[in-house]
Amino acid sequence: MTLSTGPRLLKAALAIVDPDSGSISQVIPFQFNPTRLKRELIARDIDPEGDPNLLVRLAGPPLQTLSFEAFLDATDALEQGKGPELEHGLAPRLAALEGLITPNLSALLEADALADEGALELLPAEAALTLLVWNANRIQAVRVNKLAIEEELFDQNLNPLRARVTLSVTVLTTDDLGVATKGGGVYLNALANQERLNGLFKPSGERTATPGAI
Repeated sequence: MTLSTGPRLLKAALAIVDPDSGSISQVIPFQFNPTRLKRELIARDIDPEGDPNLLVRLAGPPLQTLSFEAFLDATDALEQGKGPELEHGLAPRLAALEGLITPNLSALLEADALADEGALELLPAEAALTLLVWNANRIQAVRVNKLAIEEELFDQNLNPLRARVTLSVTVLTTDDLGVATKGGGVYLNALANQERLNGLFKPSGERTATPGAI
């Protein structure tokens, strides 16, 4: 028997949360942590084409999008001889991911029934809140914008056994969720962690041409 002395790696995950109670209804862990994470932040200017005095003011939190790849593999579960992968391969895990951007069946049927009754305006049902849990200090409420799935290997029933998943998400802020909400609280906590880390940054030995004052 070989004992590993290395640290046990935590898995990043997507979590589905009730926006009112804050209770977690589903967790979708990544089997293998992504090796790259691309972040794009765009400042929210008040009026970038208007008053020059407003160019140094920010209208709110930046627009932030994240994109990354996740790899899924059912072969370990098949070797262990347990789990839904034996019968369905990766289909259940992929269905959970697709559910992040798909309205459920009951919501579609309810909307159709209301349309038949002559409802003039149909408001979509409030969706569950999706959290991207990268680590203990990086938990963000997100909206999945794009999900690309490439299935690479199949069992005898054509159930996928390996897949490459590319996700693009938008980080939701207090501008989107409000301040006094569960999702808004998630953003405020993330912002507090960011400011704490910013306070830890102390340049040492790096020579620059920065003046002492202007």
